[in-house]
Amino acid sequence: MSNDKISKATAIKSILSDLKKGIDKKTILSKIVKKSQKDERTVRRWYDDAEKEYKGDANLILGKVSERKAEALGEVAKMDILSIAERQKILSDIAQGNVKITKPMMFMGEIIQAEVMPDFSDRKAAIDLLNKMDGSYSPIKTEHIGEVKTTQSIINIEITPPLNND
Repeated sequence: MSNDKISKATAIKSILSDLKKGIDKKTILSKIVKKSQKDERTVRRWYDDAEKEYKGDANLILGKVSERKAEALGEVAKMDILSIAERQKILSDIAQGNVKITKPMMFMGEIIQAEVMPDFSDRKAAIDLLNKMDGSYSPIKTEHIGEVKTTQSIINIEITPPLNND
């Protein structure tokens, strides 16, 4: 056995590293065959072992991510945070004038909170927020293909003084 050969454990570690980098199977196999000086059939078995381990790790990670997402969603539900659809429904009701809103008002020298129907500015503000939420205000993206050529024009202006008719 020469010093250039690599062991099965080292080969599997190398394969796992390459899989994590997204390197394709053919490239990994040819690299390991050269390094290990083993036949391709043996290296394919090593690759299969490494791939099983890689998929097991990936499934474990996905499981942990799913758990974290579920925990985060549970926390959001506990905090009573409105979903996008709920926010849009509330704004739509205000824009249509279907609900009363609370506004500060002056009554007999005191500021009170009064329930009133939304006025024009309230409805307009609700529509504005809805447009922002669905991206109605975002600029239209266009793809420019080719070159933009500019030309320079020279304009000669001649100014003549008025004639005196004395």
